[in-house]
Amino acid sequence: MEIVFRRLESWGFPRAGTDWLRRRRLVTILVLAILSWVLFIGVGVLSYRLVFG
Repeated sequence: MEIVFRRLESWGFPRAGTDWLRRRRLVTILVLAILSWVLFIGVGVLSYRLVFG
């Protein structure tokens, strides 16, 4: 995770924002995991609808 925080800072993300994310690391990981599953399920539903109408 530290690599991600450093990369965000190098891309111009505010230092206060990365500090906030560091303090709430578990919440950040959980939110990212949930969002990735939502994306995965959404792609599955979309592809199913495209194939089977």
